[in-house]
Amino acid sequence: MNKDLTNILERLLYEHKWMERVAIKYIEETLSYYRDKGIDYEKYIIPFLKILEEELLTPHYRFEEETIFPLFPDDPFVEELKEEHKRIEELVNKFRATEGGLEVLEELSYLLNEHIDKEEAELTAKLKKLIEDDIDLIK
Repeated sequence: MNKDLTNILERLLYEHKWMERVAIKYIEETLSYYRDKGIDYEKYIIPFLKILEEELLTPHYRFEEETIFPLFPDDPFVEELKEEHKRIEELVNKFRATEGGLEVLEELSYLLNEHIDKEEAELTAKLKKLIEDDIDLIK
């Protein structure tokens, strides 16, 4: 079980780094460029958000909700994370439906950052504790 938990933790951290380095960075740079240059940012960000949602967010949330969250039944923190997943999906859909809205894009960027930070701090700690407990059981 320990190896499985370690693999789960490694995947979680890897996907978060990808989101931070690529997804959030792209959103923030698009926002910055739009503010500075006033370009038509929708033509750049809307296709990206579609890819982000289909290729990263949806599979990532499915992984967390089907693999990680069941490890912590009835945990209010897990319920909070599920609600944040829904809110992020709503923001992506709202942005795509209205084809723009800097406020929505800014909120999405903020919420993604906050959500990843929270998972990095608390969810990874919970997983590490399970791994430690599993090691203790083996000894």
